[in-house]
Amino acid sequence: VQIFGTDISKKMLQKAKEKSNALSKKTIRLFKMDAAQLDFPDNYFDKAMGAYILSATDKPKDILFEISRVLKPMGLFVFVNHFKSDTPLMKAVEWWLKPISKERGFFTSLDLKEIIKDTSLHILKVEPVNLFGAWHVIVAVNGKKYNNKD
Repeated sequence: VQIFGTDISKKMLQKAKEKSNALSKKTIRLFKMDAAQLDFPDNYFDKAMGAYILSATDKPKDILFEISRVLKPMGLFVFVNHFKSDTPLMKAVEWWLKPISKERGFFTSLDLKEIIKDTSLHILKVEPVNLFGAWHVIVAVNGKKYNNKD
């Protein structure tokens, strides 16, 4: 098993390196990269995981397209993120927090169905992960077909 980690922040990569040193039995490789422009070949990974990456960027759809590109057909993408709520109370809270969140680089108005609809990712499961259901674990499969030109 090989584990690859990417982040655009040197500080976060340093934290990841410190944590990976404790897992000496695993092969962990870390790279400084923008998730919307990954330096990996097409169809490279069987699985990918992302934690809180989509709400921390102004280009979440670009990231999903890039994940789709580097994932093999039928590869799994598991990610945790905040998506806009459908409940009136949470919508009001998100609206109230939007200016503060945006100032801190966090976007509260992401619509999961909207950002994933033009990608080859298909949602298999959505599970809330906190008391208020504001954060979710999403399991998606890459529905693209292999390019047989190679």
